[in-house]
Amino acid sequence: MEKLLSSTVRVNKIEGIPATFSKASLEEAAHLILAAEGVITPPILLRTGIESYRVIEGIFEYHAALTAMDLNKHKGKQINAYIVESEEELAIYQKQIKVFRHRDTMSTPIITQEINVPKEERLISLEKTVRQLVEQQARFEQTVTDALDRLTTVMTSQPRSTPAVAAPLDLETSSPKPTVSVDTEIKCIEDLNTLSPQELSMRLSRIQGIRMKTIPEIVKRIVAEREKQPFFAKKEIQNRAQGSGLLGKSTLDKIFNQW
Repeated sequence: MEKLLSSTVRVNKIEGIPATFSKASLEEAAHLILAAEGVITPPILLRTGIESYRVIEGIFEYHAALTAMDLNKHKGKQINAYIVESEEELAIYQKQIKVFRHRDTMSTPIITQEINVPKEERLISLEKTVRQLVEQQARFEQTVTDALDRLTTVMTSQPRSTPAVAAPLDLETSSPKPTVSVDTEIKCIEDLNTLSPQELSMRLSRIQGIRMKTIPEIVKRIVAEREKQPFFAKKEIQNRAQGSGLLGKSTLDKIFNQW
């Protein structure tokens, strides 16, 4: 058996089998062959005559070489290949072909590095999250309870025997003052307690009568006060922000009326 050596053969002397590869893949490989003047994985050919060969391994490389020859007949007319001289030698080389070219893909296992957070830290983080959720739920429930209490007080304080008589409305000189429903007031207080600074800024920017340059300071004031204690009522917010010049009665009326 002769030693297996890489040789240079004419592409048009090789007999291959038809195959369907994408044109783009073949042209890309062909340009690489022309640039390197050879292929890094030479096809394996069986000699069938003095100057004729048949592809036994490397059909893609063969078709890429054909494409290279079409692109540049001078540089692409030859290709490097391994020549098996006889059918007897072929049986020996086929074992090597199976081992080196047809072996099952043994993918390298992907090693993922797990970030091991100590159990104590995970428990602390979980407890903190649960505590925040519980506190938020408690603030919301307290807000609803206070609103219902105020509604009950209003309903029971009015005399039932004498129906309330509406004062005459002077259409020329008087204008109706906007009223805020209980549901709207509850929703406004809940949002002031829970919305993020960015969301508060966005909501306040839609309210007419509030200057845009004052909004950051108003948001800062709201966040600072609610961190001390959640808001429960409009009047309570006004009392806590008294003297700030930011959340006075006029500003709060605009917020609650347009929320």
